[in-house]
Amino acid sequence: MSGDFKLGIIGGSGLEDPQFFKDVKEVVIDTPFGKPSDSYLEGTIEGVKVVLLARHGRKHDIMPGNVNFRANLWGMHMLGVKVIIASTACGSLQEHIKPGELVFPDSVFDRTAGRKSTFFDGEHNETPGVCHIQMHPAYSEYLRKVLAKTADGLGLKYHDGGFGVCIEGPRFSSKAESKVFRSWGASLVNMTLMPECVLAKELGIPYATTSLVTDYDCWREEEEQVSMEIVMATFKQNADKCKSLFLAAVPQIAKHDWTEEIKSLKMDPNRPQRFAFPVNNYLPSFTHLSHPLFREFMSEFVSTFLFIIVGIGCVITFKTTHSDFDTFLSLNLCWGFAVVFGGGLGIGVSGGHMNPAITLAQFVLGRKTWVQVLVYTPAQLLGTFAATACAYSDYTSIIDQFDGGHRTAKGNFSTLCFFVTCPNDWETNQLAGCWDQIIATGILGLVMASHIDPRNGVPRWMHPVLGGLSVMMIGMSFGMNDGYPINPARDLGARCFAAILYGKDAFTDRNYWFWVPIVGPTVGAVVGAWLYNLCVDLHSPKPEDDPTKNGFLRQNGIEEKWETVRGPNDEVRKDLSTDF
Repeated sequence: MSGDFKLGIIGGSGLEDPQFFKDVKEVVIDTPFGKPSDSYLEGTIEGVKVVLLARHGRKHDIMPGNVNFRANLWGMHMLGVKVIIASTACGSLQEHIKPGELVFPDSVFDRTAGRKSTFFDGEHNETPGVCHIQMHPAYSEYLRKVLAKTADGLGLKYHDGGFGVCIEGPRFSSKAESKVFRSWGASLVNMTLMPECVLAKELGIPYATTSLVTDYDCWREEEEQVSMEIVMATFKQNADKCKSLFLAAVPQIAKHDWTEEIKSLKMDPNRPQRFAFPVNNYLPSFTHLSHPLFREFMSEFVSTFLFIIVGIGCVITFKTTHSDFDTFLSLNLCWGFAVVFGGGLGIGVSGGHMNPAITLAQFVLGRKTWVQVLVYTPAQLLGTFAATACAYSDYTSIIDQFDGGHRTAKGNFSTLCFFVTCPNDWETNQLAGCWDQIIATGILGLVMASHIDPRNGVPRWMHPVLGGLSVMMIGMSFGMNDGYPINPARDLGARCFAAILYGKDAFTDRNYWFWVPIVGPTVGAVVGAWLYNLCVDLHSPKPEDDPTKNGFLRQNGIEEKWETVRGPNDEVRKDLSTDF
């Protein structure tokens, strides 16, 4: 297989141990289908690139029915994963399949209800059209053979073939249900066998699962009732077996040429398209940015560019004309719409922040990594610089008419404030200006946190709209003193370009006022975000209806156990609750 081969592992933690999982880095992804169960861990096993995801979250706080399977698989797809192996815990429905043994099923019976089991729901542009897929075999035959052969070589007891029944959970099956499933000839009962295999097929990714038998289901008269204690006791014994199996199988899987199988899984012409516009499929592969951070950089750059060029364009228009259109309300409306359309441009990739203060606030809330802060901030500054330059190039003639062609930062014909934010004449105290920005951007950080809190159920497409309305609100209420920059990049990036036109006056004007729009918004956004965190999120009850509703506390802990257990998650390690 080529050097870009990546293997995905879905199940739990354990392989991130430095002895086995090397060069580990954490990757946070947001998808068109919501947030995955947790951040992805990228690394290598025996030189093979591997992406690991804990299905129930690394804190194991997502119940089976609440797992966002679509986001999990789409995230793997975004990271370039070619093949996926998974682990699941299950109960045995047959006497000869004993607890502690492994099963490599070849089919599945879906008894779940309400799970979103297809990408083709008619609601997402990423998956247009109709996709009919073959479900026999349900799993990649070659992957199953590799896993079985590896298990045989390790001396592990396993069963090749059979099918599992996937129930909704979080409850276990009743005795009546268990006996019915057994009468069908089913080998296993489980809560997470579906819909991963279906979603993987839709994405053209070969997929196979290893089922870890934790117990006999309750069909056995002499067996004690299934409980979490029984499941976990056997599950811990199975963890090392499965880890050894995957570590030994990874190099064998990577050696295989998966080209034909991957090609056969893709359903032309209605398979999931990587691009919104099919013409991009014909561009050379080297033009496609594969690393998420590169894509996010470009997304923030172009989002900020659109936001700033529209905003500065409207400022120049208002300052150089003397019509009734030159009103404070119109200016605020224009900046608000600039946020709506700029943010909407990048919402699907980076979130469309366009503001280093907002990116930093999301970092302290645990929604972005420090690496993303370091990537987003220069993208936002460069986007502002480029947008200011473009706006200036377009309006050079009218600016010349206004100031006679003499660029100056002082006097009645100063044009510096066409590009940067300037305080009004009565605002001479820099500390007062900084306080004004802390308040204004604090409001922005507060409402931003409420918008992105999954408990509030705000759709992602609404985030730019609400962001634009928030900017309009702040502008009309706190825009008189300092011009409400509320965005370090909006002022600093434009000021850097202005330095080309006005020299050092771009920074020394008004007694070095330039630091106020940097420090004030940065502090304010963090304060506002944490105000929401401490007053609202901290006291929210644990949600039960959405796997992403886990508060803002960053989940950085790595537990030394597999994260796939059968049963209600609240019964496992309650001390690891991440409700913040």
